[in-house]
Amino acid sequence: MDERLCPLCLKSPLDFDYDEPHRISRINCRSCGTYVLDHFTDLDSVKDKLYLLSGITRNDYENGGETFITADRLQPMIISARKPQPLEAMDIILRYFQCKTNAVYQYIVFDVSDYPLVYGVNENEMRYYIDKLLRLDYIEYDGQESDVPNLRLTIKGWERLTEIGLQQRQLDQVFVAMWFDQSTEKAYTQGIQLALEQLNYHPVVMNRLEHNDKICDRIIAEIKKSGLLVADFTGHRGGVYFEAGFALGLGIPVIWTCREDDFDNLHFDTRQYNHIKWTTPEDLRQKLIDRIEATIISRPSAK
Repeated sequence: MDERLCPLCLKSPLDFDYDEPHRISRINCRSCGTYVLDHFTDLDSVKDKLYLLSGITRNDYENGGETFITADRLQPMIISARKPQPLEAMDIILRYFQCKTNAVYQYIVFDVSDYPLVYGVNENEMRYYIDKLLRLDYIEYDGQESDVPNLRLTIKGWERLTEIGLQQRQLDQVFVAMWFDQSTEKAYTQGIQLALEQLNYHPVVMNRLEHNDKICDRIIAEIKKSGLLVADFTGHRGGVYFEAGFALGLGIPVIWTCREDDFDNLHFDTRQYNHIKWTTPEDLRQKLIDRIEATIISRPSAK
């Protein structure tokens, strides 16, 4: 491995933290974010698809996670990666500006090296999108000459973000992903459901929703419409991991919960997220209320 270059984007300056006993490196890259690479992983076998890995690692990093790239996970990661369509990519960039902006007048440093945000192949792809967003008057320069431009959202850009939100989200809908089993029934009815209803949310749970659609299609549709997802990992069902990851990819906030006596069985990919550890349904109810009130800004008002 050439320690002068990121193994994914092959050009950004970065920091390596090499763990000799485990043969892994934690890599901090300007473009790809922070990720962990197992040195037994044959990246040459996917050299034409490295941009997809860059997209995965950067988006995980922006969502507060850290990707582990290992030999056994390499091909599944490549297969599951999805490159956004052009209009979708421009909306992703606008949402990134929104997340980084603390005040409407604020400029942010944004460079074409951020192309992994949209699973771009190279800087030219990001340069194209920035040019189109400028021409559409969704963003603007600060007027200063600089190699790394300062950009901000225009009022028209904020209007577009409002349109995106209205198209995709019902802020009072919460998708609940959990193990549907007798042992977790009260965790939902006496914990999650009561907490959400107290905060004026409408919970959506697939085993309680009448429908004639193919189940996986309806799950995806309901998650896309939701303003929040609550994922309880008690029992560690694969569907819960998928639904939480899908919501993260859409930028939908996820609240992670798990019964305390089952917490040590969590998959390592999700342990870095701040889970609510609960012991009883009543404990889950109160902790979920507290977490939502502390972290979710856009909540529905009482009807």
